[in-house]
Amino acid sequence: LLLFSRFPLTDGKLVRFSHAPAEELRHTSKGFYHAQVELPVIGKINLINFHMSAGGKHLHPQSSTMEAIRQKQIEQLLDYSQSLNHTLMAGDLNAGPEVSIENYEQVLSSNYHDLFSQSGAKGISWDPDNPLVQHGRESHLPPQRIDHVFANKSLFENLKVADAKIVFDEHCVSISNEVVPLSDHYGLSMNIEWKTTID
Repeated sequence: LLLFSRFPLTDGKLVRFSHAPAEELRHTSKGFYHAQVELPVIGKINLINFHMSAGGKHLHPQSSTMEAIRQKQIEQLLDYSQSLNHTLMAGDLNAGPEVSIENYEQVLSSNYHDLFSQSGAKGISWDPDNPLVQHGRESHLPPQRIDHVFANKSLFENLKVADAKIVFDEHCVSISNEVVPLSDHYGLSMNIEWKTTID
């Protein structure tokens, strides 16, 4: 979990999920990171970077057990962010319009907007044909967009997504005898325009 900003970030806080597969609770720090940034002219906004559980060591990512765990993780994130004003959340939901749709819609039904979708952009962020994926145990899963940028209602009303696209899908890193992308996930890039200043 990582946030970069050209303007100073303040009040950084890591929150671990209370619910996760057993091995993640013992050995990782799945959760979300919250910080605030003061943007010139615009004002202060909240930034949250999150990473929901996929399938753990033994569970299928779209199994009912994993979807129930993600539901609890999303509830924890939404409960935390409920009192925050002007909030942008970005990260790996391990759910989206194509897979674990109820987990994805859980976020949308809480007054958050999917900025990539709102822009009209198309594409996937996780691809079974990615060479970093195609020989692994998840290679049977369908192509999907499970990485997202969400804005809550108060922030969404003050912005417009000028353009959005999938990035870092190029094969550009040489490993042994093949060239691969930077990651097993592709990136989302967005240009956001602000309509007004934020109080």
